[in-house]
Amino acid sequence: MLGATRVFARARGRQCGLALRRASSAPAVPGSSLQADPKFVDASRGEGLEIGAADAVVFPDAISQEEHDALVEEILHGASDRAMRKFRKRKYQEDHWDAVIVGYKEIERAMPLWPPALASVLQRMQDFVQRYLEEHVERVNGPLEYLPPHIIDLAADGEIRPHVDSIKFSGEVVAGLSLLSTRTMSLRKGRDDPHAYTKDEPAVDLLLPPRSLYILCNRARFDMGHSVERVDPPERRFSIIFRDAIPIDKENDPSSFLSRHIV
Repeated sequence: MLGATRVFARARGRQCGLALRRASSAPAVPGSSLQADPKFVDASRGEGLEIGAADAVVFPDAISQEEHDALVEEILHGASDRAMRKFRKRKYQEDHWDAVIVGYKEIERAMPLWPPALASVLQRMQDFVQRYLEEHVERVNGPLEYLPPHIIDLAADGEIRPHVDSIKFSGEVVAGLSLLSTRTMSLRKGRDDPHAYTKDEPAVDLLLPPRSLYILCNRARFDMGHSVERVDPPERRFSIIFRDAIPIDKENDPSSFLSRHIV
């Protein structure tokens, strides 16, 4: 873990150290042993971006190595349902319905379809995300309904281009458990056109090593496009994404935050 942090810091140069020292305190969840680490969020090239300290966070040791390895083994080789067997055999796709992912496979897998021990790990992560939102998102004051965990298998040379997750399909949060390899997620000012982003515009970077959990909420979820960059040398990456569903009563409520963002 320390090695990954050093690589991240070296890639950003001296400015990175200055930016990280300014972010000295990390948002937390009372009573939880998980702690966000500000060293994994680099705002040194994010001039002009308005993102709250609690809006984009990384918890570097969210699961144990044993839990990580068991999740990877289940995705790769688990004796599971027909949909997962087809998922494993599927070739990587080179395009996506909204043109933001290159070199990927994906599947949603409901909690009851996971082996019980792994469903318990994922439920623990989802429960933690819920508690984090209740603590740091003003609009969340009770349990949310969550979509099935979403597995993304990103090829070694795959990438996720900058985009804002559609608010027509999910609600307050985008959170992800990172497996297999380290990648960097970058947050840039949101655009309607995914091709309108540029590499040299201001960005906040999140280091996502294996076993880490990231959470995007508030402005980082709704107003920032997020991307997962290619790496050299190329490495395959799995992520398990947690999103909440849009409640039916919020879809037509003009006073709700989500309704004001639905185009």
